[in-house]
Amino acid sequence: MNKGALRLIFTVFLIGLPSLSLASAGSAQEAGKDSEPTVDEIIASYLEAIGGLEANERLVTRRMEGTITLAAVGTPWRFATTQKA
Repeated sequence: MNKGALRLIFTVFLIGLPSLSLASAGSAQEAGKDSEPTVDEIIASYLEAIGGLEANERLVTRRMEGTITLAAVGTPWRFATTQKA
């Protein structure tokens, strides 16, 4: 497996898959489909959304920002992380 394919798998499963699964499930319900999308359909949709495998292979860093609220504390905390792709 080449480096670009490994990046794609990492990106799909750690970043894109949860949101794609929810979006695809909602689209499938709206279209009247009873079955869930296949893994291949999810990955193909994700590849199209990011501009293709070539675009994913050009990534050199990944930055995530957000807010997390711990139930025990109740105060929202902002976070940011940068990773080398």
